[in-house]
Amino acid sequence: MLPFLCLALVSCSDPAGVQPEPVGEPFVLAPGAIAWLEQPQLLVGFVGVSAESRCPEDVQCIVAGDAALELWVRRPPSERVYFELHTDPSLGDSADAERYRVRLLDLAPRPRTDREIAPDDYRATLVVE
Repeated sequence: MLPFLCLALVSCSDPAGVQPEPVGEPFVLAPGAIAWLEQPQLLVGFVGVSAESRCPEDVQCIVAGDAALELWVRRPPSERVYFELHTDPSLGDSADAERYRVRLLDLAPRPRTDREIAPDDYRATLVVE
């Protein structure tokens, strides 16, 4: 019985070391990081950038291109729900999950022709509404 009680307590408490974020306010996540929205007790995780084809900022392109991000949400005690967001709004810069909308506001850094972006260097600015 004690292991089940411990599991229940862990699944209902806020994650250790994660600062609560308010609903409706932008927050920034690095790949592998998690945001904790205290009200409504929602976790948002940024897995990483799965595709990068945005136009480098030091080049003039006909199209802006797109980057795809893999994210997940979890509302304890439910399981994670995975989804993909894009920097190109026409491909889907927001998704509905757990009765909330997660929207991508920005992905930094922008590509350049003189450097490659390391996977851990990305920062996604998101908002949950």
